[in-house]
Amino acid sequence: MQKSEELSEAGSVLFQQLHAIGIVAEGSWITLIDPEEDSMTMWVTHHNISKIPKKVFGDDHPNFRAEIDAWKSKQESIKIQMPYDDFVKSSKEIFGIEVVNAPQKPIVYIQHILHGFGFLGASTYEEISEKDLAIYRRFTKVFEQTYTRFLDLKKAEAQAREAQIEAALERVRSRAMAMRKSEELAEAAELLYGQLGELGITSWTCGYVFIDEENNQAKVWMIEPNGQFFWGLW
Repeated sequence: MQKSEELSEAGSVLFQQLHAIGIVAEGSWITLIDPEEDSMTMWVTHHNISKIPKKVFGDDHPNFRAEIDAWKSKQESIKIQMPYDDFVKSSKEIFGIEVVNAPQKPIVYIQHILHGFGFLGASTYEEISEKDLAIYRRFTKVFEQTYTRFLDLKKAEAQAREAQIEAALERVRSRAMAMRKSEELAEAAELLYGQLGELGITSWTCGYVFIDEENNQAKVWMIEPNGQFFWGLW
């Protein structure tokens, strides 16, 4: 993964692999928990169709309350038995999922394996065996390790970006401090334009505007993409 939006694809792979090992799930999901907000963001896959991520809160449904509380108390797993009709209704109202062609068992088993950031979940019409749960725990451990690496990479990218910004600021700052006459604002504006471009900020023009409140005027020094410099009074 390079960005969090790819969790939908990861969720689809999870669903496929659950079926590959014999866990016949109606749906599966990747959930990340925000304890301060008391919320969960869920990437749900239903019959291999990935839904857009959905944020829910602990007070939105008794199941959500139980799941968040289980995670906060550092439980390894949580299993919820849900009446079939309630499962169908909640799937539609909360996630926009139509449960069709289901065996209509009286109970749907909602199984979660928790990790440091949330949990992996699955809904089945039969209880998952201990043998298969052991495999599912391995899935969860791999996801936790991978997501930890993803966060580390994002942090490193953010730090590198900040260093790039600081270097650009220092170049502009140094050039401005070295100025001895106003005519040099043209060079400073050109440098500013170039540094913004290197940071990926595309602009039609950039430069400096100085406000003369006493005369109700603005003095402008600007540079255009073609390198042409202009100044004037407004």
